[in-house]
Amino acid sequence: MNRPRTPLLPTLVVTIVVTMLTLVIPATAQAATLGAPASAPTGWVRLGHLSPKTPPVDIYLAPFGQPEKVAFRKAAYGNVTPYSPLPQGAYTVSMRPADAPPTSTPALSANVDIKEGVAYTALVFENGQNGTIKPTLLTDDLKAPAAGEGKVRVVEAATGKPPVEVTTVGGPSLATGLNYGDSSQYTTLPEGHWNLSIKDGANTTQGSADIRSGSVNTVVVVDSPTGLKLTTLKDSTGNTKAQAPAGGIATGAGGTAPAPFGIVPALVFGALGGVFATWAARRRSRRNQA
Repeated sequence: MNRPRTPLLPTLVVTIVVTMLTLVIPATAQAATLGAPASAPTGWVRLGHLSPKTPPVDIYLAPFGQPEKVAFRKAAYGNVTPYSPLPQGAYTVSMRPADAPPTSTPALSANVDIKEGVAYTALVFENGQNGTIKPTLLTDDLKAPAAGEGKVRVVEAATGKPPVEVTTVGGPSLATGLNYGDSSQYTTLPEGHWNLSIKDGANTTQGSADIRSGSVNTVVVVDSPTGLKLTTLKDSTGNTKAQAPAGGIATGAGGTAPAPFGIVPALVFGALGGVFATWAARRRSRRNQA
């Protein structure tokens, strides 16, 4: 008895199309959420939650005067988003308790003015009046240093501490007299693994940072269950564009961190492998029945 044969080529085409749509549609939706045409980025911004007493929040970002859309879900203390490319203009950043209705009153709302070719870090601290949350906008200098060197700045995000000092072991000081919510100027360091010392009053904590040639880095001092902790964000790796940081501070990259590009070929080749495995199995079955 002859069985109808399923053509391989249509099956293969359909599988590839479905696989690629599965990958492309979420990526397109994420870009649309931030209102940023991927073809013409003119500035960059990333958002960070550095308020230890504030529960996880949903962070919204939208062009000024337009409907808000979620840019980062369930951001907890220590979470920092990757950079997002945005056209030049004014944007509104809002924070609501995680899973709160988007129509609810935001706990915080502020405007950010994005300029062409400039990268910004918008951080939320609890240093407003009576300990309320307050945004701080940093302008990031992503211009690469000389070959063999990297740039480092320090952000103090640990509350209830005396002024903090961060020094290198056998090298220059990175920051002195930083209070919660402060940030230092950039310091240039030779490439390499640096041991660091964090002092807050009589207490000293040890940390480290790997500085690569041509990179720009932000070292953040955060609270942890065991005391102060240093975490390094890779602001730029020396290219002309802002580079996505390695991830969120302390607790991961957060709800909207994009999947690595390597997942695309992996899934495509996996789908192709599945098609050919099915095709081969059918050929064996037909031979066995012949």
